[in-house]
Amino acid sequence: MNYITKPNKMKKILNISIIAAAITLILSSCGKYEDGPGMSLRSKKGRVAGEWVIEKSYTNGVEDSLNVYQQNCRYVFEKDGSGAFVNDEYTLVIDDVPFVFEADEIQMEWEFDDKKENIRTRLYNETSSTWQDWNEWFTITRLTNKEMWFSYTEVEDGGNVETEIHFKRN
Repeated sequence: MNYITKPNKMKKILNISIIAAAITLILSSCGKYEDGPGMSLRSKKGRVAGEWVIEKSYTNGVEDSLNVYQQNCRYVFEKDGSGAFVNDEYTLVIDDVPFVFEADEIQMEWEFDDKKENIRTRLYNETSSTWQDWNEWFTITRLTNKEMWFSYTEVEDGGNVETEIHFKRN
């Protein structure tokens, strides 16, 4: 048995263990969003890109029932910052009278803030052939390949109303 190489092997194992622990600590602190993920191999634009539908909506932490409009809309985000807001045809019945809403698609643009922690959108007005003003920033609280959560706060009647919207990939 060679006693000279045994301490060298131990040093290598110790060094590898220290490096692995350091990498684990660094990667565990990489999470940008409050609800995750801690780490992703996809870019943030790559995770946003795709077609999304509203899965749940919360007001001040209480789950809301999705209305028929929310149940029939889709958001399409492209990597280049373009996209579309799409309404599928749906029928709303009020006092036994059916109202049919035709399918519609509106051009949309979207962008991140500099830190990619917030996102905002704006829609194209075909009547005036102009882009509407940008919406307020939505804070991204979760962004995975299958889930995207936004939150925002509005002031109503002198108090803050916190809204969180959970999207799922369509």
